[in-house]
Amino acid sequence: MAQWLYRLGRVAAARRGLVVAVWLAVAVGVVVVDRVAGGETVDNFEVPGVESQQALEVLDERFPERAGATAMVVFHVADGSVTDPDAATAIGVTVAEVAGLDHVLAVTDPLASPRSISPDTSTAFAAVQFDASAAEVGRGTLDALMETASPAEEAGVQVEFGGELPTLLKERTTGPAEMIGMIAALIVLFVTFRAVLATVMPLGVAVLGLAVGLSIVGLLGSVIDIPSVAPRLGTMIGLGVGIDYALFVLSRHRDQLEAGMAVEESIARTNATAGQAVVVAGGTVVVAILGLQLAGIPFVAALGYSASIVVAVAVAVAVTLLPALLGFAGTRVLPRSHRAATVPEVAGVGSTAPADAAEPASDAAPVAGGHGGWVRWAHWVAHHPWRTSIAATLVLVVLSIPVLDMRLGQADAGTDPVSTTHRR
Repeated sequence: MAQWLYRLGRVAAARRGLVVAVWLAVAVGVVVVDRVAGGETVDNFEVPGVESQQALEVLDERFPERAGATAMVVFHVADGSVTDPDAATAIGVTVAEVAGLDHVLAVTDPLASPRSISPDTSTAFAAVQFDASAAEVGRGTLDALMETASPAEEAGVQVEFGGELPTLLKERTTGPAEMIGMIAALIVLFVTFRAVLATVMPLGVAVLGLAVGLSIVGLLGSVIDIPSVAPRLGTMIGLGVGIDYALFVLSRHRDQLEAGMAVEESIARTNATAGQAVVVAGGTVVVAILGLQLAGIPFVAALGYSASIVVAVAVAVAVTLLPALLGFAGTRVLPRSHRAATVPEVAGVGSTAPADAAEPASDAAPVAGGHGGWVRWAHWVAHHPWRTSIAATLVLVVLSIPVLDMRLGQADAGTDPVSTTHRR
């Protein structure tokens, strides 16, 4: 595999314009096709074969009117009572609109029973029963349900929606988390590499690979059910492995340039060494994630398919697109102060292809900066294996202590932001 990756790296560097153009065309193509023909994510958490699923199926068969999704409409008056004439009239209009929605079997009257009114009469709730599951009802019905709040809100009544339907079909966003992560990654990369191109390149290829991977997942959604959490999972994994694999390649390439190797030769050898590590690591991750299908749970298997697609694309980007971009960058991936000591940026100057498959991996350039702090630290660790092993184990044990008090359970509306209606 080393010789094949060596040749792939050399071709990618020599025909870098074509490689970049192909990747851009692929990215635009899959994104557009996904927008046109991609499937929608679903919230179907059925687990075939387990007793709870069998109970739901019996309920659906014997009592279909109770097997559908539910929702709760909560009415609150800050100054006054829900039984005041104006508030009660507005609440009645909203309840009537809810009862007229598609898929709604029944709605309780929030003012008909003391059990649905708070002791101070400032709050009341109506229970809504649907004729199908949340996945079958869909977000369209949820949006229509939200719109029924207008009559009551215009009368000064606060209206919030909770229960199964709003919680399962909520809009899932991570807020600024991805942007904060990208900014943090840029800062760390710049401090590490001290070169603008070397800082931006890993993040850029990771984002492009993520866009392609998520679009392919969207297309897969037209064939199988993809859980709504899959894009978020893919984003986290895709950014992580995409940047990580790019760092493997870029770090090796920089070391070889600083050691005096020609740009194109360095790219080829980097692909044969660090690129091989990327392929092996990525392949291992893909196989491990695909093992989720052994659980026999469809939505868990779909999560595995989604994550494995994103990782596979990240590997492909790292050994094809990144070498092409490195060919464009030349020695500009090095700090400005280090470029004068390197060879000219003419691709392949003084370089020859390896004689056999082992040569690209074994005949690597010496690593520059052999007296750096990390090198000294690595030597110290290697010469004191027992001390470092014991110290590392103690640190891990201390960090693991909170596991003893960890409480497991299903996330509910209480874990969502206070800005969401189902949390309020």
